[in-house]
Amino acid sequence: MILNSWLSVAEDPSMNPAEHFYVYLLDLVEKVFDCELEQNTFEENIRFMFGTRAFVVFTLDKLCAAICKQVISFLLNILVHH
Repeated sequence: MILNSWLSVAEDPSMNPAEHFYVYLLDLVEKVFDCELEQNTFEENIRFMFGTRAFVVFTLDKLCAAICKQVISFLLNILVHH
């Protein structure tokens, strides 16, 4: 789990784990898009990193998924009618 890989960073008092959140977020998003990570695991990791502010990431994630779904639907509709 991604969460475990950076918990060791959080335990080191000389390092600030928040400095690494953006890199971990990008890694998590990439793994979700590649179907290497389940949505529930993604949300759990994001909640751990961002707490109550994680809803912004979830909203963006859901928005991107909805846009992709609409684009695919639009393209399929064009292919079917031609």
